[in-house]
Amino acid sequence: MQYLRVIIGLVISGAALALALREVDLGVALGTLGRLRPEPAGLALLLVLGSLGARAYRWQALFPPKVRPGIGRLFNLVALSYLVNNLFPGRAGDFARVGALAYLEKLPLGLIFATVVVEKLLDLAATVAVVGLLAGTLPIPPGLALLARWAAIGTAAALVGLGLFGRLRPEAFGRLRLPGLTQPLAGLLAGAAAGAAVLTAAGPLGLAVFWSVVVWLLNGLVTLLLGLAFGVELSFGASLLLIALVSLAMLVPASPGYIGVYHLSVVVILELFGVDRSRAFAFALGSHLLVYVLGLTLFGLVGLWREAIDVRVVLGFGRRAGLP
Repeated sequence: MQYLRVIIGLVISGAALALALREVDLGVALGTLGRLRPEPAGLALLLVLGSLGARAYRWQALFPPKVRPGIGRLFNLVALSYLVNNLFPGRAGDFARVGALAYLEKLPLGLIFATVVVEKLLDLAATVAVVGLLAGTLPIPPGLALLARWAAIGTAAALVGLGLFGRLRPEAFGRLRLPGLTQPLAGLLAGAAAGAAVLTAAGPLGLAVFWSVVVWLLNGLVTLLLGLAFGVELSFGASLLLIALVSLAMLVPASPGYIGVYHLSVVVILELFGVDRSRAFAFALGSHLLVYVLGLTLFGLVGLWREAIDVRVVLGFGRRAGLP
């Protein structure tokens, strides 16, 4: 099944990349890349670093106060998750940071996993909110608009359900009657409920929502600066909508680093904004190389080095190598 998922992801990415390249004048695209303006590109990378910091603060706010990890460690693991996503399909980076934090901080796995689920739901809620707010002012493909509506319904239901789950007390899980699995499963569920309980606490939830807003504002500025770097004029609203629609499109399974799916979604959306297809592809290729391949990979390697984690453990080869 693992090999099948990889093959399916590669096929989807290859097909998406072929569609993105259709009718693209490579001479124009390469010429646009050659005229890269380094000042806005460098500033965009600095803001990407700031966005990782805001994500780390948001993740910290989702933990119960008594077991809240340090911000430095969370920053390193958030950066590390993007590195792993660039190497493996299926958003493996989120599972890697959950496992790494459990290993480093000796925290319950269920608790950490629940905080990541809440974090992803907050991101999805922000995505559909941006699409809803800007739907009347900027063009949105009907397919993505429909996907946004279903995502909004699913996100609301998941947040409500997870909030109700977070109100359960640990004793409730101790009464489970599953032979041979009672203790481990009860502990896992109790930890997950403790992580989901943040949805019923106004203070921590409000702080997490605040940092989500900061993340989106920084990402909007990053996209705006990337447009200046690659000669694509975007308003701040268009930058936010581009991020939101690309995020929805990238829910489709693909190969590591979102190759192909990212490029096709950016090209399609920029064409709706009136950008020439060749310049749109240059923006997609250049922004992917600059942010994902260079920036996030570099920041992830620094996070890996700062935590002194054996890379074989992070990538799942620890048991095979005889490591803890």
